[in-house]
Amino acid sequence: MRHSKAGSTAGILSSRVPRRVERLVLVFLGILILWVVYALAPEAQFYRRVMGQEAAIKRQNDALAQENLGYERDIAAVLTGASIDADARQNGYAKPGDQVYVVGGVPSPIPSHKAVPAAPGNPPKPPPSPPRPPKPNPSTGPKTR
Repeated sequence: MRHSKAGSTAGILSSRVPRRVERLVLVFLGILILWVVYALAPEAQFYRRVMGQEAAIKRQNDALAQENLGYERDIAAVLTGASIDADARQNGYAKPGDQVYVVGGVPSPIPSHKAVPAAPGNPPKPPPSPPRPPKPNPSTGPKTR
C-alpha cells in the first residue's frame, strides 16, 4: 500500500482552506459587489428619469391625438356643409325671418356721429405724437479699435 502526503482518507481529499484566506476572499467579494453597485447606481437613476420622461411624452401624444381627432371631425363637418349654420349662429348671424333674442345685459348706447364744434377761442388740440426713442450715448456704446 502506498502512503500519500495529500491527506486523503478513503479516497476523499481533505483540502481545508485556512480561515484567513476565506475571510480575505469574502472581503474581496464584498468590495467587488460594492464597486459594481456604485458603478451602476447612476445608470439606474438615468433609466428611471428616462422612463418618467417617456411616460410624460406618451400622455402628451395621447392628448394631441385626441385633439387631432376633434380637428378631423371639424374639417369633415365643414367639408360636408353641416356646420355652416351652427358656425354662423355662433358668430351672431341669423337667417332671414328668424326671431333673434338677445340674452345678456343692456347694450351700450350708440355714440352719435355729430361733431361738436370747438369753442371760438379754443382750437382743438392735435393728437399727441408718439414718444421718441432715446438717443444713444456715445460714451456707453460699443468701442471699436
